[in-house]
Amino acid sequence: MKKQLRILSYVMVMFSLGFLASCGDKGTEEDKPKVDIALEGSPDAANANFVVKADVSSAVKTDAATITGSIISLPAGFNALEFGHVYAKGTADATLETGTAVKSTRALAKGDIVSNLKALEPDTDYTARLYIKTAKSTIYSPASAKFRTQKPSASTPPSVQISPVAKEDIMVTSFKANGRITGGVDITDHGFVYSATNKRPTIADTKVSLGAGTSGASFMSEIKGLMGGTSYFVTAYATNAAGTGYGTVVEVKTNVEFEYFPELALFFNKVSDDSTEIRYGGELFLGFVRVAGFNRAGGLVNVPDPKIQKNVIVLFGPDVKQKAHRFTVDKRGPGVPAKDYKYRDYVDVPFIAYDTVTKKQLMISFRDQQEDGRFTLLPIDTAEPFEDDSREYIYVHAQEYDETKPNTDIAKNGGMNAQLMLNFWVFKAD
Repeated sequence: MKKQLRILSYVMVMFSLGFLASCGDKGTEEDKPKVDIALEGSPDAANANFVVKADVSSAVKTDAATITGSIISLPAGFNALEFGHVYAKGTADATLETGTAVKSTRALAKGDIVSNLKALEPDTDYTARLYIKTAKSTIYSPASAKFRTQKPSASTPPSVQISPVAKEDIMVTSFKANGRITGGVDITDHGFVYSATNKRPTIADTKVSLGAGTSGASFMSEIKGLMGGTSYFVTAYATNAAGTGYGTVVEVKTNVEFEYFPELALFFNKVSDDSTEIRYGGELFLGFVRVAGFNRAGGLVNVPDPKIQKNVIVLFGPDVKQKAHRFTVDKRGPGVPAKDYKYRDYVDVPFIAYDTVTKKQLMISFRDQQEDGRFTLLPIDTAEPFEDDSREYIYVHAQEYDETKPNTDIAKNGGMNAQLMLNFWVFKAD
Protein backbone atom coordinates (compact mmCIF):
# COMPACT_ATOMS: atom_id res chain seq x y z
CA MET A 1 0.00 0.00 0.00
CA LYS A 2 2.80 2.39 0.95
CA LYS A 3 4.58 1.51 -2.28
CA GLN A 4 1.47 2.33 -4.28
CA LEU A 5 1.17 5.71 -2.51
CA ARG A 6 4.79 6.52 -3.31
CA ILE A 7 4.23 5.67 -6.98
CA LEU A 8 1.06 7.77 -7.08
CA SER A 9 2.89 10.72 -5.45
CA TYR A 10 5.67 10.41 -8.04
CA VAL A 11 3.14 10.47 -10.85
CA MET A 12 1.41 13.55 -9.39
CA VAL A 13 4.73 15.40 -9.05
CA MET A 14 5.66 14.61 -12.64
CA PHE A 15 2.23 15.75 -13.83
CA SER A 16 2.65 19.03 -11.93
CA LEU A 17 6.10 19.63 -13.41
CA GLY A 18 4.74 18.95 -16.87
CA PHE A 19 1.90 21.40 -16.31
CA LEU A 20 4.30 24.09 -15.13
CA ALA A 21 6.57 23.48 -18.10
CA SER A 22 3.63 23.87 -20.50
CA CYS A 23 2.63 27.11 -18.77
CA GLY A 24 6.20 28.36 -19.14
CA ASP A 25 6.20 27.58 -22.88
CA LYS A 26 2.95 29.49 -23.33
CA GLY A 27 4.36 32.55 -21.57
CA THR A 28 7.44 32.52 -23.79
CA GLU A 29 5.23 32.48 -26.89
CA GLU A 30 3.20 35.48 -25.67
CA ASP A 31 6.34 37.43 -24.82
CA LYS A 32 7.83 36.90 -28.31
CA PRO A 33 8.57 40.33 -29.91
CA LYS A 34 6.31 41.25 -32.80
CA VAL A 35 7.71 41.48 -36.31
CA ASP A 36 7.05 44.68 -38.25
CA ILE A 37 5.28 43.20 -41.23
CA ALA A 38 4.47 39.74 -42.57
CA LEU A 39 2.68 38.16 -45.52
CA GLU A 40 -0.79 36.74 -45.00
CA GLY A 41 -0.58 33.01 -44.29
CA SER A 42 3.12 33.06 -43.36
CA PRO A 43 4.36 31.69 -39.99
CA ASP A 44 5.04 35.27 -38.81
CA ALA A 45 1.53 36.54 -39.64
CA ALA A 46 0.16 35.59 -36.20
CA ASN A 47 2.74 37.77 -34.52
CA ALA A 48 3.07 40.81 -36.86
CA ASN A 49 2.11 44.44 -36.44
CA PHE A 50 1.07 44.54 -40.10
CA VAL A 51 -0.25 41.64 -42.14
CA VAL A 52 -0.31 42.24 -45.89
CA LYS A 53 -1.14 40.40 -49.07
CA ALA A 54 1.65 39.95 -51.57
CA ASP A 55 1.91 42.85 -54.03
CA VAL A 56 0.81 41.93 -57.55
CA SER A 57 1.25 43.69 -60.88
CA SER A 58 -1.38 44.23 -63.54
CA ALA A 59 -2.06 46.39 -66.60
CA VAL A 60 1.61 46.11 -67.58
CA LYS A 61 2.32 48.13 -70.73
CA THR A 62 5.43 49.37 -72.46
CA ASP A 63 5.66 52.39 -70.16
CA ALA A 64 3.24 51.79 -67.27
CA ALA A 65 1.97 49.23 -64.77
CA THR A 66 -0.43 48.99 -61.84
CA ILE A 67 0.66 47.55 -58.47
CA THR A 68 -1.87 46.36 -55.86
CA GLY A 69 -1.20 45.32 -52.29
CA SER A 70 -3.58 44.91 -49.34
CA ILE A 71 -3.29 45.56 -45.64
CA ILE A 72 -5.09 42.77 -43.75
CA SER A 73 -4.39 44.02 -40.22
CA LEU A 74 -2.57 46.92 -38.57
CA PRO A 75 -2.13 48.20 -35.01
CA ALA A 76 -5.00 50.25 -33.58
CA GLY A 77 -4.37 54.00 -33.69
CA PHE A 78 -1.25 53.67 -35.84
CA ASN A 79 -0.24 56.80 -37.78
CA ALA A 80 2.14 56.69 -40.73
CA LEU A 81 4.06 59.67 -42.09
CA GLU A 82 3.46 58.29 -45.59
CA PHE A 83 2.91 54.99 -47.37
CA GLY A 84 2.46 53.60 -50.86
CA HIS A 85 4.62 51.64 -53.28
CA VAL A 86 8.29 52.03 -54.18
CA TYR A 87 9.67 50.66 -57.46
CA ALA A 88 12.99 50.37 -59.26
CA LYS A 89 14.52 48.87 -62.38
CA GLY A 90 16.09 45.44 -62.05
CA THR A 91 15.26 42.40 -59.92
CA ALA A 92 16.56 43.60 -56.52
CA ASP A 93 14.00 44.75 -53.97
CA ALA A 94 13.45 48.53 -54.18
CA THR A 95 13.92 50.91 -51.24
CA LEU A 96 13.20 54.61 -50.88
CA GLU A 97 16.94 55.20 -51.34
CA THR A 98 17.26 53.15 -54.53
CA GLY A 99 13.81 53.48 -56.11
CA THR A 100 10.96 55.85 -56.89
CA ALA A 101 8.07 56.23 -54.44
CA VAL A 102 4.42 56.54 -55.42
CA LYS A 103 2.89 58.03 -52.28
CA SER A 104 -0.74 57.23 -51.42
CA THR A 105 -3.01 60.23 -50.90
CA ARG A 106 -5.47 58.50 -48.55
CA ALA A 107 -5.21 57.73 -44.83
CA LEU A 108 -3.58 54.44 -43.83
CA ALA A 109 -6.29 51.79 -43.33
CA LYS A 110 -7.10 48.17 -44.04
CA GLY A 111 -7.81 47.29 -47.65
CA ASP A 112 -6.24 47.56 -51.10
CA ILE A 113 -3.47 50.02 -51.91
CA VAL A 114 -3.26 50.65 -55.65
CA SER A 115 -0.38 52.55 -57.26
CA ASN A 116 -0.05 53.47 -60.93
CA LEU A 117 3.55 53.46 -62.13
CA LYS A 118 4.22 55.72 -65.10
CA ALA A 119 7.10 56.74 -67.39
CA LEU A 120 8.62 53.25 -67.28
CA GLU A 121 11.08 52.01 -69.86
CA PRO A 122 9.89 49.32 -72.29
CA ASP A 123 11.14 45.73 -72.22
CA THR A 124 12.67 46.28 -68.76
CA ASP A 125 12.54 44.37 -65.47
CA TYR A 126 11.06 46.15 -62.45
CA THR A 127 10.29 45.35 -58.83
CA ALA A 128 7.74 47.10 -56.62
CA ARG A 129 6.61 46.65 -53.03
CA LEU A 130 4.60 48.31 -50.30
CA TYR A 131 6.35 50.70 -47.92
CA ILE A 132 5.17 52.37 -44.70
CA LYS A 133 7.26 55.25 -43.35
CA THR A 134 7.12 56.11 -39.64
CA ALA A 135 8.94 58.72 -37.58
CA LYS A 136 11.54 56.12 -36.60
CA SER A 137 11.94 53.84 -39.62
CA THR A 138 10.54 52.58 -42.90
CA ILE A 139 9.11 49.07 -43.19
CA TYR A 140 8.69 47.21 -46.45
CA SER A 141 6.50 44.35 -47.64
CA PRO A 142 8.51 41.09 -47.35
CA ALA A 143 8.09 40.19 -51.03
CA SER A 144 8.18 42.35 -54.15
CA ALA A 145 6.02 42.21 -57.23
CA LYS A 146 8.32 41.52 -60.16
CA PHE A 147 7.33 42.30 -63.74
CA ARG A 148 8.75 43.21 -67.13
CA THR A 149 7.31 45.93 -69.31
CA GLN A 150 6.17 45.04 -72.81
CA LYS A 151 8.33 45.29 -75.88
CA PRO A 152 7.36 48.12 -78.20
CA SER A 153 5.86 47.14 -81.52
CA ALA A 154 4.40 48.75 -84.59
CA SER A 155 0.96 48.18 -83.07
CA THR A 156 1.88 50.18 -79.93
CA PRO A 157 2.20 54.00 -79.72
CA PRO A 158 5.66 55.22 -78.66
CA SER A 159 6.44 56.14 -75.05
CA VAL A 160 8.17 59.41 -74.10
CA GLN A 161 9.31 61.33 -71.05
CA ILE A 162 9.76 65.04 -70.35
CA SER A 163 12.20 66.41 -67.79
CA PRO A 164 11.30 69.15 -65.27
CA VAL A 165 12.14 72.55 -66.77
CA ALA A 166 15.11 74.13 -64.96
CA LYS A 167 14.57 77.56 -63.46
CA GLU A 168 17.49 79.02 -65.40
CA ASP A 169 15.92 77.82 -68.67
CA ILE A 170 12.76 79.92 -68.20
CA MET A 171 12.75 83.35 -69.85
CA VAL A 172 10.03 85.94 -70.48
CA THR A 173 8.87 84.73 -73.89
CA SER A 174 10.49 81.29 -74.05
CA PHE A 175 11.78 78.26 -72.14
CA LYS A 176 13.87 75.19 -72.96
CA ALA A 177 12.28 71.73 -72.77
CA ASN A 178 14.06 68.37 -72.71
CA GLY A 179 12.54 64.98 -73.54
CA ARG A 180 13.44 61.38 -74.28
CA ILE A 181 11.85 58.66 -76.41
CA THR A 182 11.77 55.65 -74.08
CA GLY A 183 10.18 53.16 -76.49
CA GLY A 184 8.57 52.67 -79.86
CA VAL A 185 9.29 51.70 -83.44
CA ASP A 186 8.82 53.43 -86.78
CA ILE A 187 8.47 56.86 -85.09
CA THR A 188 7.41 59.36 -87.71
CA ASP A 189 7.24 62.48 -85.53
CA HIS A 190 8.17 63.66 -82.06
CA GLY A 191 8.60 66.90 -80.12
CA PHE A 192 6.62 68.96 -77.63
CA VAL A 193 3.05 70.19 -77.30
CA TYR A 194 1.88 72.99 -75.03
CA SER A 195 -1.14 75.10 -74.11
CA ALA A 196 -1.97 77.95 -71.73
CA THR A 197 -5.50 76.59 -71.18
CA ASN A 198 -5.49 72.81 -71.76
CA LYS A 199 -3.91 71.05 -68.78
CA ARG A 200 -3.43 67.90 -70.90
CA PRO A 201 -2.08 69.26 -74.20
CA THR A 202 -2.11 67.10 -77.32
CA ILE A 203 -0.99 67.49 -80.92
CA ALA A 204 -4.27 69.36 -81.45
CA ASP A 205 -2.77 72.20 -79.37
CA THR A 206 0.42 74.10 -80.25
CA LYS A 207 3.05 71.64 -81.47
CA VAL A 208 6.82 71.94 -81.82
CA SER A 209 7.73 69.14 -84.23
CA LEU A 210 11.25 67.72 -84.43
CA GLY A 211 10.51 65.13 -87.12
CA ALA A 212 11.17 61.38 -87.10
CA GLY A 213 12.82 59.84 -84.04
CA THR A 214 14.26 56.64 -82.61
CA SER A 215 13.79 54.82 -79.31
CA GLY A 216 16.31 55.87 -76.66
CA ALA A 217 17.00 59.27 -78.23
CA SER A 218 16.99 62.44 -76.13
CA PHE A 219 15.77 65.70 -77.63
CA MET A 220 15.52 69.40 -76.73
CA SER A 221 13.79 72.45 -78.10
CA GLU A 222 13.30 76.07 -77.13
CA ILE A 223 9.59 76.90 -76.89
CA LYS A 224 9.32 80.46 -78.20
CA GLY A 225 6.76 83.20 -78.81
CA LEU A 226 5.15 82.99 -75.37
CA MET A 227 3.56 85.64 -73.15
CA GLY A 228 5.47 86.87 -70.10
CA GLY A 229 4.15 85.99 -66.66
CA THR A 230 1.94 83.21 -68.04
CA SER A 231 1.56 79.55 -67.02
CA TYR A 232 1.90 76.94 -69.77
CA PHE A 233 1.27 73.19 -69.72
CA VAL A 234 3.80 71.27 -71.78
CA THR A 235 4.65 67.65 -72.49
CA ALA A 236 6.66 65.54 -74.92
CA TYR A 237 5.04 63.43 -77.65
CA ALA A 238 6.01 60.80 -80.21
CA THR A 239 3.92 59.34 -83.04
CA ASN A 240 3.91 56.17 -85.14
CA ALA A 241 1.27 54.31 -87.17
CA ALA A 242 -0.37 53.03 -83.95
CA GLY A 243 -0.93 56.50 -82.50
CA THR A 244 0.69 59.17 -80.35
CA GLY A 245 2.21 58.68 -76.91
CA TYR A 246 2.62 61.50 -74.38
CA GLY A 247 4.78 62.08 -71.34
CA THR A 248 3.69 63.54 -68.04
CA VAL A 249 2.58 67.19 -68.12
CA VAL A 250 4.87 69.91 -66.73
CA GLU A 251 3.61 73.37 -65.79
CA VAL A 252 5.95 76.26 -66.61
CA LYS A 253 5.38 79.92 -65.72
CA THR A 254 7.30 82.41 -67.83
CA ASN A 255 9.05 85.35 -66.22
CA VAL A 256 7.41 88.74 -65.97
CA GLU A 257 8.23 91.35 -68.59
CA PHE A 258 8.92 94.65 -66.87
CA GLU A 259 7.12 97.73 -68.15
CA TYR A 260 9.18 100.84 -67.55
CA PHE A 261 9.83 104.37 -68.67
CA PRO A 262 13.09 104.36 -70.68
CA GLU A 263 13.90 107.83 -69.34
CA LEU A 264 14.02 106.42 -65.80
CA ALA A 265 16.12 103.33 -66.48
CA LEU A 266 19.79 103.28 -65.62
CA PHE A 267 21.72 100.65 -67.62
CA PHE A 268 24.95 98.97 -66.57
CA ASN A 269 26.68 96.35 -68.66
CA LYS A 270 30.08 95.01 -69.58
CA VAL A 271 30.58 96.95 -72.77
CA SER A 272 28.82 100.30 -72.64
CA ASP A 273 29.90 103.45 -70.83
CA ASP A 274 28.35 104.16 -67.45
CA SER A 275 25.28 106.33 -67.40
CA THR A 276 25.94 109.70 -65.80
CA GLU A 277 22.40 111.01 -65.41
CA ILE A 278 18.76 110.19 -65.86
CA ARG A 279 16.28 112.62 -67.36
CA TYR A 280 12.50 112.46 -67.18
CA GLY A 281 10.34 114.66 -69.37
CA GLY A 282 13.51 116.47 -70.47
CA GLU A 283 14.41 117.40 -66.87
CA LEU A 284 17.37 116.01 -64.97
CA PHE A 285 16.01 113.52 -62.45
CA LEU A 286 19.09 111.80 -60.97
CA GLY A 287 22.78 112.53 -60.85
CA PHE A 288 25.80 110.56 -59.61
CA VAL A 289 28.63 111.41 -57.25
CA ARG A 290 32.12 110.89 -58.68
CA VAL A 291 34.11 108.90 -56.14
CA ALA A 292 37.88 108.50 -56.44
CA GLY A 293 39.10 104.90 -56.38
CA PHE A 294 36.04 103.33 -57.94
CA ASN A 295 37.23 101.05 -60.70
CA ARG A 296 34.89 101.86 -63.57
CA ALA A 297 35.47 104.62 -66.12
CA GLY A 298 34.44 107.98 -64.70
CA GLY A 299 34.41 106.71 -61.11
CA LEU A 300 30.67 106.25 -61.01
CA VAL A 301 30.24 102.56 -60.40
CA ASN A 302 32.18 100.11 -58.24
CA VAL A 303 32.48 96.60 -59.72
CA PRO A 304 34.58 94.55 -57.28
CA ASP A 305 34.36 91.24 -59.16
CA PRO A 306 33.83 91.48 -62.95
CA LYS A 307 33.41 87.66 -63.14
CA ILE A 308 29.93 87.85 -61.57
CA GLN A 309 28.79 91.02 -63.33
CA LYS A 310 25.57 90.82 -65.30
CA ASN A 311 23.83 93.14 -67.72
CA VAL A 312 21.75 95.17 -65.30
CA ILE A 313 18.99 97.77 -65.32
CA VAL A 314 18.34 99.78 -62.18
CA LEU A 315 14.90 101.27 -62.68
CA PHE A 316 13.46 104.31 -60.91
CA GLY A 317 9.96 105.54 -61.64
CA PRO A 318 6.29 105.84 -60.67
CA ASP A 319 4.92 102.86 -58.67
CA VAL A 320 8.22 100.97 -58.90
CA LYS A 321 9.44 99.18 -55.81
CA GLN A 322 11.05 96.04 -54.45
CA LYS A 323 12.45 94.82 -51.14
CA ALA A 324 16.04 95.69 -50.22
CA HIS A 325 18.43 94.93 -47.33
CA ARG A 326 18.84 98.04 -45.16
CA PHE A 327 22.18 98.85 -43.50
CA THR A 328 23.20 101.68 -41.16
CA VAL A 329 26.61 103.14 -40.21
CA ASP A 330 25.72 105.24 -37.11
CA LYS A 331 25.34 108.30 -39.37
CA ARG A 332 29.07 108.41 -40.07
CA GLY A 333 30.58 110.01 -43.17
CA PRO A 334 33.02 108.66 -45.76
CA GLY A 335 35.39 105.72 -45.35
CA VAL A 336 33.25 103.50 -43.13
CA PRO A 337 34.73 99.96 -43.04
CA ALA A 338 32.51 97.17 -44.35
CA LYS A 339 32.45 95.46 -40.95
CA ASP A 340 30.76 98.55 -39.46
CA TYR A 341 27.76 98.32 -41.79
CA LYS A 342 25.00 96.96 -39.54
CA TYR A 343 22.20 94.97 -41.11
CA ARG A 344 18.76 96.15 -39.96
CA ASP A 345 15.83 94.76 -41.96
CA TYR A 346 14.26 94.09 -45.38
CA VAL A 347 12.20 97.07 -46.57
CA ASP A 348 10.65 98.56 -49.72
CA VAL A 349 12.75 100.87 -51.90
CA PRO A 350 11.51 103.02 -54.84
CA PHE A 351 13.51 101.23 -57.55
CA ILE A 352 14.27 97.74 -58.86
CA ALA A 353 17.26 95.97 -60.38
CA TYR A 354 17.11 93.16 -62.88
CA ASP A 355 19.17 91.21 -65.39
CA THR A 356 18.47 92.45 -68.90
CA VAL A 357 19.11 88.99 -70.39
CA THR A 358 16.99 86.75 -68.15
CA LYS A 359 14.60 89.55 -67.06
CA LYS A 360 14.92 88.25 -63.50
CA GLN A 361 15.08 90.70 -60.63
CA LEU A 362 18.20 90.89 -58.50
CA MET A 363 18.76 91.45 -54.79
CA ILE A 364 19.48 95.02 -53.63
CA SER A 365 20.98 96.57 -50.50
CA PHE A 366 21.30 100.23 -49.48
CA ARG A 367 22.92 102.42 -46.85
CA ASP A 368 20.29 104.22 -44.78
CA GLN A 369 22.32 107.31 -43.93
CA GLN A 370 19.53 109.08 -42.02
CA GLU A 371 18.49 105.84 -40.25
CA ASP A 372 14.84 106.62 -40.91
CA GLY A 373 13.97 103.08 -42.06
CA ARG A 374 13.73 103.86 -45.77
CA PHE A 375 15.68 104.85 -48.86
CA THR A 376 15.76 108.67 -49.03
CA LEU A 377 16.64 110.37 -52.30
CA LEU A 378 18.22 113.73 -51.40
CA PRO A 379 19.98 116.55 -53.26
CA ILE A 380 23.72 116.09 -53.11
CA ASP A 381 25.21 116.86 -49.69
CA THR A 382 28.63 115.68 -48.49
CA ALA A 383 29.28 118.22 -45.71
CA GLU A 384 29.02 117.78 -41.98
CA PRO A 385 26.90 116.96 -40.05
CA PHE A 386 27.04 113.64 -41.87
CA GLU A 387 23.57 112.54 -40.75
CA ASP A 388 22.21 114.99 -43.35
CA ASP A 389 24.36 113.46 -46.13
CA SER A 390 22.91 112.09 -49.35
CA ARG A 391 25.10 108.98 -48.94
CA GLU A 392 22.30 106.46 -49.57
CA TYR A 393 24.58 104.05 -51.44
CA ILE A 394 22.94 101.36 -53.58
CA TYR A 395 24.35 97.83 -53.87
CA VAL A 396 23.25 95.29 -56.51
CA HIS A 397 23.95 91.61 -55.85
CA ALA A 398 24.34 88.67 -58.24
CA GLN A 399 21.53 86.88 -56.41
CA GLU A 400 18.01 86.30 -57.73
CA TYR A 401 15.39 88.41 -55.97
CA ASP A 402 13.06 86.86 -53.41
CA GLU A 403 10.22 89.11 -52.31
CA THR A 404 9.30 86.90 -49.35
CA LYS A 405 12.60 86.87 -47.44
CA PRO A 406 16.08 88.42 -47.38
CA ASN A 407 19.15 86.54 -48.54
CA THR A 408 20.94 84.92 -45.59
CA ASP A 409 24.39 85.76 -46.99
CA ILE A 410 23.48 89.44 -47.31
CA ALA A 411 21.30 89.90 -44.21
CA LYS A 412 24.15 90.25 -41.71
CA ASN A 413 26.68 92.90 -40.69
CA GLY A 414 28.90 93.72 -43.67
CA GLY A 415 26.65 91.60 -45.89
CA MET A 416 26.21 94.32 -48.50
CA ASN A 417 29.45 92.97 -50.05
CA ALA A 418 28.10 89.41 -50.53
CA GLN A 419 28.03 88.54 -54.26
CA LEU A 420 28.35 92.28 -54.85
CA MET A 421 28.13 93.02 -58.52
CA LEU A 422 28.11 96.81 -58.46
CA ASN A 423 27.36 99.73 -56.19
CA PHE A 424 26.89 103.46 -56.81
CA TRP A 425 25.88 106.72 -55.15
CA VAL A 426 22.85 108.44 -56.62
CA PHE A 427 21.35 111.82 -55.62
CA LYS A 428 18.28 113.81 -56.54
CA ALA A 429 19.00 116.54 -59.10
CA ASP A 430 17.78 120.02 -58.23
